[in-house]
Amino acid sequence: MAKTRSWRLTYAEEESRNDVPLHNVDFQWVVQIELDFEEKPFTVYLEMRVSTNQLQQLAIFTTVFTGGCIGTMYYLIQKEFQNSEYYQLALKKLETNPVAMESLGAPPLKVYNIHLTDRHNQVNHQSAQIKIPVKGGVTGGYLYTSSIRDTDTKSWNLRLAMLHVREGQQINLLAHPEPDSDPPGHTDGFNTDR
Repeated sequence: MAKTRSWRLTYAEEESRNDVPLHNVDFQWVVQIELDFEEKPFTVYLEMRVSTNQLQQLAIFTTVFTGGCIGTMYYLIQKEFQNSEYYQLALKKLETNPVAMESLGAPPLKVYNIHLTDRHNQVNHQSAQIKIPVKGGVTGGYLYTSSIRDTDTKSWNLRLAMLHVREGQQINLLAHPEPDSDPPGHTDGFNTDR
């Protein structure tokens, strides 16, 4: 009258003969469940055969699918940055500053993708701090920007736009710093040191 349950999971592999290539070997998973309720046995037997060729195809498909999803996500995140108001304000400020454009050797001005893992790139609902890689015909550098969102108008206001050229030159695109301002490389709480 006792209720017993026994579970057994076994793995069986077909014997591979010397004349059978490894990719044609079948793997067989056998699941056998035996239930004995009041001396009335009940057995469920499930069997699944999968060849190594099918497993290889599944692994390749999964890898390609995952890579495609990651690539699509990266592309969409970059497009979201490029279409944002705080990004567009900073680039417009750079393009309208003749000293900065001349130091880069622009036009042409090439803007690269933002490094998503860079600690300088921090965006939330109220503020955005990003580091945009740019390059002109002569040299390149980074455009450090900081923007704040106005809670009433929901528009972004550029607070900092600083171009750091590879040769070490720093150009403030908004205004020239006062003599008693923050030390070089540290502007309005936004660290611009590389």
